Amino acid sequence: MRKRECIIYTHEYLFWDENVLGALPQVHGAQFTAHWNQPDIKRRCLALLHRSGCFDEFLRLAPPTLLQGKECSFPALANVDELLLVHDIEYIKKLQGLQGCGDFGEEAFFTSQTYDIVSRVAKMAINAAKKSCEERAITYVLTGCPGHHAEPSRARGFCILNYLAIAVASRLDLSQNSRFIIFDFDAHAPNGTQCKFANDPRILLISFHQAGCYPYDSDNGRHTGRLEQIGDFHNIINLPLPPGSGAGAYKYAIQHVLIPAVTRFGNCNGFFVSAGYDAGFMDPLARMNLGSRTFHYFGQIIQQLAHDFCQDTIFCFHEGGYSSAHVPFSCLAFLQGLCAQNNSQNIHCPFQDELDAMGPLNNELQPHQQTIIDRVAQQHQLHGLHGLQPQFEDSEVPAYFKCPLSLEIMQDPVYLHTDSGHSFERSMLQKELETNPYQDPITKVHYEHKLRFGPNRSLKDAIEDWKRKKSYHSPLIN
Repeated sequence: MRKRECIIYTHEYLFWDENVLGALPQVHGAQFTAHWNQPDIKRRCLALLHRSGCFDEFLRLAPPTLLQGKECSFPALANVDELLLVHDIEYIKKLQGLQGCGDFGEEAFFTSQTYDIVSRVAKMAINAAKKSCEERAITYVLTGCPGHHAEPSRARGFCILNYLAIAVASRLDLSQNSRFIIFDFDAHAPNGTQCKFANDPRILLISFHQAGCYPYDSDNGRHTGRLEQIGDFHNIINLPLPPGSGAGAYKYAIQHVLIPAVTRFGNCNGFFVSAGYDAGFMDPLARMNLGSRTFHYFGQIIQQLAHDFCQDTIFCFHEGGYSSAHVPFSCLAFLQGLCAQNNSQNIHCPFQDELDAMGPLNNELQPHQQTIIDRVAQQHQLHGLHGLQPQFEDSEVPAYFKCPLSLEIMQDPVYLHTDSGHSFERSMLQKELETNPYQDPITKVHYEHKLRFGPNRSLKDAIEDWKRKKSYHSPLIN
């Protein structure tokens, strides 16, 4: 996989409403509990990203942001029409009118500042999605506001607005053929996201979450993450994994559910990710057994699937994860995998060794875990489907098999009707000719007529024959 850059959208103001402490439960007038969704977790994530030295290599912060004492432009507010893409008008009016502090729904605590904060997070998500889709970029939104539990007319489970759903909805109607994949690996089922897209065939929603965990009820039990909830167009795939599932179960699920499902859905406009780290083995609000190495694997798989089916368009929203010690390492590992960076580069997660020492019962696939994964694969008729393109060492690939623009093996080669006779990956050449339809992108020769191209079938056959002879299988899916 080629190394990619990831753009982080963040702002200190959006990490936490400090006044929300007044809304937390008190005993005899004293505050004995802290909210699980602490701002310190996100600050530690950013601090570790800086400390790793990886910022210069594959990360950069998108303005507006506030970091290391340097204040930049303030995040904009989303307008009401943008929030109405997902949420009901009466719900928005209630949110706008909040005063004082309290619980807006199942520990979705609020103060008089809440609407200002969540509206700016929504706008940041919309901007990041726009960046991803228009520039085929990787973006990651890191704030203190998870969103995937928020339903159209109801705040739930720390979530007041469903930011990822708003981001997806903001891109859906821009063209008639828009289609998107949503992958949610938070340990809790994305009831709000499922509620929004259960009847939308343009969306494939895949969720890996802990069985029997939050939420326990949603929309009369219709959107609680149970495996029989498949959507009106069979576009919802819920995989409720047993508590205690570790790396072996998740990797088996990726191979037998995620990859085949994405393969069948086919080419689309973007890969949207609800990135929750509460499936980590140290998390206080779930009972799963993942270490940072598995989150790195998630990033690798998503990057390759997005390359094969979504033209490298990836949008991620930071959801749950409540271990202030483990989440930063998991977040860093995921981003490194997403950008094709080495997991052990510069920073080693000290907790991965502890998890490895627990032995195979915590890390390997167990029979009862395989049973539920196979059941979901059978229910959605995913057996026998494969999707990831094999990876090859750069030195062994014939130079003329590579697109001169992307420097990657061509999947749909076309030749340009010019004297140079160069062949290109179709999507890359189309993008170049949209910018300058009269110029050969390699020789820079300018022509009086718009350039045309056609399929290079002989080259495509040669590439496919070479791949078959290599008999190579990607290490990611072995």
